[in-house]
Amino acid sequence: MDALVTDATSIRITRAHPLTIDADGVQLQQYSSRASVGAVLADARISLLGGDYSEPAVASALPADGVIRVVRVSEQQLVEYAPLPFGALTQACARAGAGPECTAAGGANGLLAKRVRILFADGVEVSRTALQQWTARAPLPRISGYGTAITLRVVDTPDGPVEYWRAVRMYATSYSPARAGTPVTAPWYGRTRTGKLLTKGMVAVDRSIIPLGTPLYIPRYGLATAEDTGGGVRGLMIDLGFEDANYEGWHEYVTVFFRTPVPPADQIKWVLP
Repeated sequence: MDALVTDATSIRITRAHPLTIDADGVQLQQYSSRASVGAVLADARISLLGGDYSEPAVASALPADGVIRVVRVSEQQLVEYAPLPFGALTQACARAGAGPECTAAGGANGLLAKRVRILFADGVEVSRTALQQWTARAPLPRISGYGTAITLRVVDTPDGPVEYWRAVRMYATSYSPARAGTPVTAPWYGRTRTGKLLTKGMVAVDRSIIPLGTPLYIPRYGLATAEDTGGGVRGLMIDLGFEDANYEGWHEYVTVFFRTPVPPADQIKWVLP
């Protein structure tokens, strides 16, 4: 400096601080007397582009520990795919016998597409945001048909030929008035759901499967009619009725034949459990 120092001259000394700038995988060591982080980065010719930021922020004073970190933010968009489960439909299938399924279509999962934006800070994923989603491929439902074609058949029995329209495998138990769990003093003791006195030939069923009044035939038991229900009779179960004097214990699977006449279609449980 060539200027002369006089008594009126004011001299201010600004000390430079040692700094470490961590940017782009490199640590720069330098001294600076600048007041803000942004000014230090500008002197070092380090630019912040897009979402890039510094720690501390550019407007901040120089950090006490002397470390300035530059974080590079990058963005990536991609499309992710996830399966769309297929549903199930049922429809009448006139070519099959009453009850058995006939599968018209096996079903196939669809495809759900989702566009996402991923933000990276120095190469590390920090956030993932869904931008848009759409059905790339619609699922195809599994279509199961229930048979509605009824064929009348005849089974030979000790009681003579029995014409039937359906045969179902069911689990048979048995009961009588004294074994039904009803108090003797109850007004309905020994009576069926239809109000009749229980005798052999009256059976208890699940009404969602077999409507009351349905004529049946059970091998070794004989001709029967659905006249009763029971708390333990659910699904493909049938409880064979007896009088107390002629009670027989049953616990076995049997084939239950649904005798003619065929009921109206809206009264038939086409799909059985």
